[in-house]
Amino acid sequence: MARHAERRKVRKGRIFGTILVLLLLLVVVFGVIGFFQYQSSLKTAEKASQMKSFEFNGAKTEGNDINVLFIGSDSRGADQGRSDSLMIAHYDKKNEKAETGFIDARYLRGYSRTWEK
Repeated sequence: MARHAERRKVRKGRIFGTILVLLLLLVVVFGVIGFFQYQSSLKTAEKASQMKSFEFNGAKTEGNDINVLFIGSDSRGADQGRSDSLMIAHYDKKNEKAETGFIDARYLRGYSRTWEK
């Protein structure tokens, strides 16, 4: 009876080890596939990118304030997009305060928040 129990124990250990190795192999295979898929998508996105660099010709800031306007666009696959949200960021260097304002054109309501250092 002892030999039979010992064989069963060895068999269970082999089954568990085999399943563990197969799961590990599966994780590695999916990881490699995911990595190459990511690299391929990244190359495609870089080729299709329409971002162009440009030189800033605007007025230089004077004083302690910096204002930045962010415009969000929504094209939904069309050739012509439209701006659907605006965000204004303001930073006061002297007082070390930052403030943002967010306007969503769909709802036409604003939100503002101030941070102090």
